[in-house]
Amino acid sequence: MSLSARLDRLRREAGAVPAGQGRPAGDVADRLARLRRNGVRRAGDGGADDRRLAERLGGERIAPGLVRLEARLPLPHPGLADLPRCLSGLPEAHRLEAPDWVMLDTETTGLAGGTGTVVFLLGLARVEAGRLRLCQYLLSRLAGEGALLEQGLAWLGEAAGLVSYNGKTFDLPLLRTRARLAGQSPEAWERPHLDLLHGVRRCHGDHWPDCRLATAERRLLGVQRRHDLPGSEAPAAWLAWLRRGDPMPLRRVLEHNRQDLVSLAGLLPVLAGVQRGELRSDAAPGRIARAWLRHGDSERARRLLEAGVERLDAKERRLLLRLQRRASNADRPPQALVSPRVRERESPNLALPF
Repeated sequence: MSLSARLDRLRREAGAVPAGQGRPAGDVADRLARLRRNGVRRAGDGGADDRRLAERLGGERIAPGLVRLEARLPLPHPGLADLPRCLSGLPEAHRLEAPDWVMLDTETTGLAGGTGTVVFLLGLARVEAGRLRLCQYLLSRLAGEGALLEQGLAWLGEAAGLVSYNGKTFDLPLLRTRARLAGQSPEAWERPHLDLLHGVRRCHGDHWPDCRLATAERRLLGVQRRHDLPGSEAPAAWLAWLRRGDPMPLRRVLEHNRQDLVSLAGLLPVLAGVQRGELRSDAAPGRIARAWLRHGDSERARRLLEAGVERLDAKERRLLLRLQRRASNADRPPQALVSPRVRERESPNLALPF
């Protein structure tokens, strides 16, 4: 018996081929058909997938495995139109030039970071011609990661710096790691960085239950998200696309990322106003003043403490008295904002703590 005949007999005995037929019913084409019926996509049709995904989401395929979506929106806060003034109200940025700053937010396959975590959505936004211009780069396949990083850097261009929310701890270290793994320069992502989470904690951390972005945008911007996809569910939405070709969950991820960028842009002038002296009832003038002291502006620190004197504790009142004494050396008599008992306890030669 020939080898071919023996193979046919073995297949018939195993039930894989009906009697009298020579082609196996369980060949590759049949297996793929069964996989598609079971909800798992066939590999190898990446170009068609990219174009279909771009069409469904309203974007364009710009590279193998990469889709780009763009939008222009009204400014979420009128103060954002004067970016230099915004930066002048932030202790860590008041001496930085502001020709162009970019808001940045990512969606990833995990929240723990590390080399196994992939950035599958990179969202960027900047103020341009009185509008907020948004650009989102979405991976449709892992093969597009290098293009995502290259295109993101190209869109940043010569931007003076980045604005994020927890980006110093998560987003930027992850982008640098992915660039290194892709054989690109991680240093290309290095530039001045304003992490607004730090400003929110400084101003409101003592009075709020938490400082999540959703809490900040609700309390400071009056934004209440409805039917928002939690960030923790974003990885599952991307995997639904990879495994089943279902683009609908990705639409919600894009909307979530877009709202994050808009909220970042809106928080920038609001936080600047609070730290410039437009104190809210739930702000902490003492902590804000100390931030200005750390960045070399004792005059602004004194004015903030004077504006919020009713909310100062004993230590902060003593700090105010020292700053007032320093100001008095410039022919400005200290205001009577501190109790006489505190003044008596103060040593006239006590050095300032900075």
